[in-house]
Amino acid sequence: MKRLILSLFVVLLGATSAMGQGYTADWVVKSSNELLYKVSERGNVIRMELPKKDGGVMPMLMFGKDSLCLLMSETKTYAVFTGEKMRGKTREMLGFELESISNTTEREFRGEEVISGVSCQHYFVKQRDASKVTVGDASWGGEGGYNYDVWVSEKMRHPVQKYNHVDARMEVMTGVRFTPMSAENFIVPKGWKRASMDGMLDGLHNMMKGK
Repeated sequence: MKRLILSLFVVLLGATSAMGQGYTADWVVKSSNELLYKVSERGNVIRMELPKKDGGVMPMLMFGKDSLCLLMSETKTYAVFTGEKMRGKTREMLGFELESISNTTEREFRGEEVISGVSCQHYFVKQRDASKVTVGDASWGGEGGYNYDVWVSEKMRHPVQKYNHVDARMEVMTGVRFTPMSAENFIVPKGWKRASMDGMLDGLHNMMKGK
């Protein structure tokens, strides 16, 4: 789940009318057709519905480039996680500090293709980073990165297809359907209370340190 949420940030609104043109699709593993989540988009808001083991779904809303809102229907609460917390120069993660030194991205255009009926531009992307880890009085640095191919469309903010070179896995949109979308699916329901994302992360932090 942690990996999927982080990837949603990599993947990269507010319309005023009751209905607006958008699309809906499934985001799946191409080789097995395993459903990772359902995705829809309206204006500049992306809605993702992640399947849960109990048969339900966990909805998420992504506003702009790096603001993620988790909707928790069981408690009628929501939590917002912004890129500011992710980009913080130094942040505490499960008992250690991670300092980002540099982060670069290179994109190489590979051509145009039609994926799931959508005209796309294919790019090969290289991401490289350098960071420093501190645990107690000890610190050390390291460099890393990964490569991936991505197929994007001017009609969508969400990629249409992505190939991860690390685990050799292709993920793709299927069943793409362009249709008017209700604004209600792209906002936090009225009456829901905002939960503290910091509190949620602190709870995870303490649980992992306890283990």
